[in-house]
Amino acid sequence: MDLFGGQYYPNGINRERSKSIDSLWLQIIPRKLVMTDLKSRINNIADNTTKEDPMSFLMPMSYMSTVQHEWQELSTVSSALRDLQSKYGTAAKQATGAVGKGGFTVGDKADNPILYSNTTRRNIQVQLLFSVYSSTYDDVFLPCQRLIEQSCPDNVPGQNTQFTYPYVFSLQTYTGDNQPTDIISIKSVGIQSIQPTYDGPWIDGYPSKAQLDITFIDLNPLYRSLLLNETNKKITVRSKR
Repeated sequence: MDLFGGQYYPNGINRERSKSIDSLWLQIIPRKLVMTDLKSRINNIADNTTKEDPMSFLMPMSYMSTVQHEWQELSTVSSALRDLQSKYGTAAKQATGAVGKGGFTVGDKADNPILYSNTTRRNIQVQLLFSVYSSTYDDVFLPCQRLIEQSCPDNVPGQNTQFTYPYVFSLQTYTGDNQPTDIISIKSVGIQSIQPTYDGPWIDGYPSKAQLDITFIDLNPLYRSLLLNETNKKITVRSKR
């Protein structure tokens, strides 16, 4: 399955170029989901002894990650009473014909504070590109098919209602000289969606090019301490005038 030790090369990338510090790779390590510890919220997902062979793909020129926070309005007893008073006061003015400024009835509404409530799991969206190097099956079709298979559950032989869970994955970016970077560094993710697009010409019955769009979802909650590796690092912004 693996080409050049699990690294898949699109057109224009060769062995020498792949080892350059100017190239960036995304390593994906599949792991079987064997248990979930409901008492813990971090690192509770997979058994490290069931790792599959890692796969490395050239990073796309752009990728998107979505972090969404939920803020909710805090409703207190006093604010609820004020809203009710304003509502019924407005109705009474309308019933008696009393109007406010400009001929419209004027009401009041309490300005409630907004409080943080939750952070949704991170989404990581990448687009991987494949093209034939020596074999359309090994270079293009097989890596796409393998990730699709690992994203799906499987049935338990002899059991009509039981199934095994899909694989989970660890993601790590590293340079061509094997130096890890924190562009993407996540211990446990699942595949939320995966969409292959195969392109011809078709050689030996398989596509010569493919585009694989994957959306990963972080299985662990996101905390600030997981993102800031250099807490004392100062950020300096320089702009052209």
